[in-house]
Amino acid sequence: MTSLGKRVQDLEYIIAHLPDDLDARFAGVDVKLAVIREAQTLHTQRFTTLDLKFDGLDRKVDGLDRKVDGLEKKVDQLASQLTEVLQRLPKS
Repeated sequence: MTSLGKRVQDLEYIIAHLPDDLDARFAGVDVKLAVIREAQTLHTQRFTTLDLKFDGLDRKVDGLDRKVDGLEKKVDQLASQLTEVLQRLPKS
């Protein structure tokens, strides 16, 4: 067989086995993509959990703000009442 004939035969062999070779290479890529997707799913779940916890904390903080506002009003009322009581006391 001539050198040219051998080269043609090698090319025919390569072309004939190209689908199998590509499948083998892409199988490795599929595995890597599966690992990446799994990690992405895990991170998405974690971020969803964090979002829910932050929403809960926001509601609690808002509730505390309302309670603080209510306490400030009560303290102001008590201060006014104390001032009135002190003004009614005889001066020494």
